[in-house]
Amino acid sequence: MGRRGRARSTGARWRSRKIVGFLPILGPRHMHPLPRARPHPARPHPAWPLTTAATLHQPPLVRQLLALGLAEPGADDARPAAGPGPSVAERLAPWLAWTDAIALAGALDAAAPAPGTPAQAATARRQAETARATVQRQLAEAIDRDLPAGLAADDLPADASPGRRYRAHQQAMDRRIAPLRAQARRALALQSAALGRIAVLDGLLEQALAARERQLLSALPAWLDRRLQREPAPPQAVTMPLLHAELAHRLQPVDGMLAALQGAAAQEPTP
Repeated sequence: MGRRGRARSTGARWRSRKIVGFLPILGPRHMHPLPRARPHPARPHPAWPLTTAATLHQPPLVRQLLALGLAEPGADDARPAAGPGPSVAERLAPWLAWTDAIALAGALDAAAPAPGTPAQAATARRQAETARATVQRQLAEAIDRDLPAGLAADDLPADASPGRRYRAHQQAMDRRIAPLRAQARRALALQSAALGRIAVLDGLLEQALAARERQLLSALPAWLDRRLQREPAPPQAVTMPLLHAELAHRLQPVDGMLAALQGAAAQEPTP
């Protein structure tokens, strides 16, 4: 490799390390990679979450997948919850292409967007918090009714499989949460230049991780149908806890940004 090639390679590695080093500021509210799927023996009740010390520190969605047998604990899951483990950056690294790392590093190097006025920031924050509460409540109520948000009772056939109904709920989450996440980014950008930079990073991370996240989550409906055919159980006892866990998972980026907004607001001087 020539001198220029080595320089370009070194520069790419430096940018990758730079963005990976920054990722922990986003916290565990971003995507948590799902463990690799492997067959498991039948469990007494498919909806019971695991309660071993090795899985208590896992996010709710991963715990549900482990309980249902869609995944099994990996090497990281065998350690105690209080022990050291891979950082958020280390967990995200396999999910990011080098082009994603360069784009993220470029966002760090770019000038931060100009924030809005304090009144604009406060209004945007309150609107984002209200929208989040509304979306979460409506989607959770739809899960409890087993009728995907935005659909009428006769939009799904009466004999629709549990997997098909699950997919309809996923599509409803996609429709409602993507605009909510964009609204939270706009509120961040109005709050301060530093939070505006995080908003830019979140937009890039959403693009970088969306395809793989969609691939993993879209496999759940077909797997649920196969599981219920092989091991009959009340469908809602299986799908409802998993849907609530998936909803919480999908809201994590929004919750992370709202927590950052609330933290910034708490530090503002009282008039």
